[in-house]
Amino acid sequence: MSQALVHEASEMRPVGRVGRVGRRALIRGGALASAGLATAALFGCGGSAAKPVATPKDAAANAGGQTKQKFLNEDLLAINDPKNPYPYIIPEPDLPPKKGGTIRIAWQYDIASMDPTTASSGSSLAIPNSVGQRLIGMVHGARLNPFKIEVMPELAISWETSPDGLTYTFKLTDKAKFHNKPPANGRAFTAQDVKAVYERGAKTGTSKGYFTNVQSFDAVNPTTLQIKLKQPNPDFLTPLSTRESVIYPIEGLEPMQKLQDVIGTGPFILKEAIRGERVTFVKNPDFWLRPVLVDGSEWRIMPDQQARLAGYRAGQFDFANSILAAGKADADKLAAEGQSRISMSPVLGATSLIDLNLKNPKFQDERVRQALMIAYDRERAIQVLNGGHGVPYLQVIPWTLLFDKLPTQAEVGPWWRYDLAEAKKLLVAAGAEKLTFVLHWTIYTTDSSLAYTLDTYNKGLGINIMPKHFDQPSWNSQWQSGTYPDAVGNGINTGSYVPDGFFKWQVRTGEAQNRINMSDPEIDGWSDQQTVELDPKKRKELWRKIWNKMGQKAYRIDTGAAQGFQVYSNWLMNFRTGTFASGISPGSDDIRYGDEIWINK
Repeated sequence: MSQALVHEASEMRPVGRVGRVGRRALIRGGALASAGLATAALFGCGGSAAKPVATPKDAAANAGGQTKQKFLNEDLLAINDPKNPYPYIIPEPDLPPKKGGTIRIAWQYDIASMDPTTASSGSSLAIPNSVGQRLIGMVHGARLNPFKIEVMPELAISWETSPDGLTYTFKLTDKAKFHNKPPANGRAFTAQDVKAVYERGAKTGTSKGYFTNVQSFDAVNPTTLQIKLKQPNPDFLTPLSTRESVIYPIEGLEPMQKLQDVIGTGPFILKEAIRGERVTFVKNPDFWLRPVLVDGSEWRIMPDQQARLAGYRAGQFDFANSILAAGKADADKLAAEGQSRISMSPVLGATSLIDLNLKNPKFQDERVRQALMIAYDRERAIQVLNGGHGVPYLQVIPWTLLFDKLPTQAEVGPWWRYDLAEAKKLLVAAGAEKLTFVLHWTIYTTDSSLAYTLDTYNKGLGINIMPKHFDQPSWNSQWQSGTYPDAVGNGINTGSYVPDGFFKWQVRTGEAQNRINMSDPEIDGWSDQQTVELDPKKRKELWRKIWNKMGQKAYRIDTGAAQGFQVYSNWLMNFRTGTFASGISPGSDDIRYGDEIWINK
């Protein structure tokens, strides 16, 4: 067998130097590697005086004769573009960690589920991932590179891959224990736990696509797990590091499904979770990897964006999800107040303005979908909704998988242009000039995007879109299952960690993440071929065919890609939500690697 990675868990994640493993197991997808990109799946997420954090300017000032500030991520800072108003990667000072304190978070979501198989969203996955761990992990915290995913040891301290790429053998830690509470009662974690969770995931839920190529799972002994594939897969490891693949004791399934409790091997223990109010965690005194630095974490459930922002500015929270309604303008205000660090997100893929249920006869004529596409002025939307910060012409599929530079509007697809007169002609030709449908909507941030959407279509195109608001768990349940009758909206973006997410799971007939219920036999064939194609050039050719047809048929009503900004309090150390194509990241579950977060007060 050829050795893929060997590192002891005690060596892999020293506090303050997260992810500095000597030989990281990088994503093996050829085109991904060549693009410097690994597809994430980073949803999906203080007024008191704090010690100021050094900035690049501070570092430059210290370079001339003075002692230069040491950063944990100094080697990554070259990724930053000096022309941008804020960095992609915030310099993280190399300081000795402090103990104590509680991480206070204003959480934009509500509790939809505690069962990781139910949905690929923070409302279902954040709690399980805050108390649990995965077989392998992702480089995270201050070491997080927003342009790629790098995998690293977690519950598996090493693994090997057979020369034919069909057998993966994982060596597991013998030190991990589940939380000391019923029904696990502190019992040892073993390979059988991983086998049980993976076998369940392969049969049900949103992540079953991860395992369609698996021939068998075998718990060889308590510390050895072997997985055999039907065919080699260049991206197999990455999904095992994702939040959908968190490990839990199978005997704890019933309380998870009843929203009563969730147990893991991680650094935090769930104390309480009350829908519409709060989620509370305490540190795990028996965490196997190292002592946890903070005492716990408290999340306030706050769907109102302005309330989250006000609470953060008043010092009630150390972190708040999605608080920049005005984008850079709001970021500038917070930066000027001196209590926050701001980062930018790379623009890699668009969001879906509206997801249509393609089983509905209203949307089966491609001319209707094409009309909806070209009736939307993406350049104006970027100006009105995002202050001009963003890219108007992109597909949901990350452009870096296919292009060496940002694609033109023509390369993205013929229906991304703005042509209201042509849109009206298409509707007349399709006999749909009186098109009416219900748009299910929920509040993540603000209603300004809904107002713009209704103005575009109801006033501009002359159709009748009727918005219907839902609380976030109800809306998410319908979207995730594809059971909404007409359409859902609100800047949705189905993320992924690997190419299969964009080129198979979201587009192939019958896949769990195909939430628009599309069915295209030609795309189905290409998606199956690209999954097992090991030649990077040939695989990319298949991706381009899928890209082109998605653009031609207008299966998704994509909007532009807004430039994202993230806010971190100066004193919350080694904490990043990160970014990637999907907005889902190692930190988007807030305290997923909570043993390495600390409060510098």
